[in-house]
Amino acid sequence: LEERLTGTAPTALYTDERTIGPGGEMSGDPVFKPGWSPRLQRSGDYVGALAVYHRDLLTAGAPGDAADRHDLALRVGAAVGFCHVPHVLVQRREKPVSVLSVTPAFTGRVSVIIPTKDQPELLEACLRSVLHHTTYPDLQVVVVDNGSTEPGARAVLERIREDSRVLVVPAPGPFNFARLCNRGVAESDGDVVVLLNNDTEVLTPGWLEVLGGWAAEEGVGAVGAQLRYPDGRIQHAGLAGMAEAGTGHLFVARDPAVETPLALAQRAREVLAVTGACLAVRRTTYREVGGLDEWVVPNDSGDVDFCLRLRERGLVNVYAPEAVLLHHESPSRQRGFVDFERVYLQRRWPADLLADPYLNPNLAKSTRYEADYRFGVPEVPPGLF
Repeated sequence: LEERLTGTAPTALYTDERTIGPGGEMSGDPVFKPGWSPRLQRSGDYVGALAVYHRDLLTAGAPGDAADRHDLALRVGAAVGFCHVPHVLVQRREKPVSVLSVTPAFTGRVSVIIPTKDQPELLEACLRSVLHHTTYPDLQVVVVDNGSTEPGARAVLERIREDSRVLVVPAPGPFNFARLCNRGVAESDGDVVVLLNNDTEVLTPGWLEVLGGWAAEEGVGAVGAQLRYPDGRIQHAGLAGMAEAGTGHLFVARDPAVETPLALAQRAREVLAVTGACLAVRRTTYREVGGLDEWVVPNDSGDVDFCLRLRERGLVNVYAPEAVLLHHESPSRQRGFVDFERVYLQRRWPADLLADPYLNPNLAKSTRYEADYRFGVPEVPPGLF
């Protein structure tokens, strides 16, 4: 199909697969893989048991010398990319997924932007964790105050002004999350900026090394952390396109200690978008794309729109699970869109929401990352064993 549409055929491809037990029985669901995700491949071989390469890629030396199948896929992917064939065309014995830490090093300055209004308990817990439970040394915290009036909140703001790392920026007026973030970024001086909700708390002290390292890598747009509910379950592990429903958080309410398919909740990888509750990006990139949209998607959908505008410029968004934060958002809260923002997303980004390249088309468009059983999976031929 690609050859007919473009006049060229893919030169490297991989397929979906399934694992089988000792007697040839299927072991769980088939392994439905995402589209080509080089950062996922760096953290462990997900291309897997069947990869097809054009002879010229190997004889011409384009990928260079490869020590093993994992390295070969990385080299070929860097040279020409991969075409993913979303069909189960191979089966193998079950084996554990090996996960490698691949976070790039980072030495720049980080500015953490925290929009806030009142809610002194949340704000104080957030600031305490950022200022006193973060190991990254070159840190600036910009607190954008949207006109706090509660005495407790005003006391917190006055107290943190004494910390030389903190800048408090007054921004009164109607609540507009995008405007508050844009104002904070304008007042900041970091090489990387991190948009951070005031209802979050740091759980891994090295979170800024992780987010900053990925954000500074060439070709990367926005970077998101793993967020957890207060009971420890996953709240955010990347956003996926859900067609007319907009986007959804993958692996919501999963236990982070229980391995997900391909260990996707535990591995750094490309995703369609990440949540603005904790979003890192190079400051220059943020300004080049115009920041968050204050006019059309100011509150509920601006983070998704921002991430898709980054993709439009040829950048990729990355989920970085080694950065973990607590998010006090209630798991029972309805994640509704303001109507006009939802409609805007559908009209502005229909192809991205319908055909998320990192959500296998055999999967249902839901947060559960489960197979869509309207599509049949062939049975294992008994005679094969």
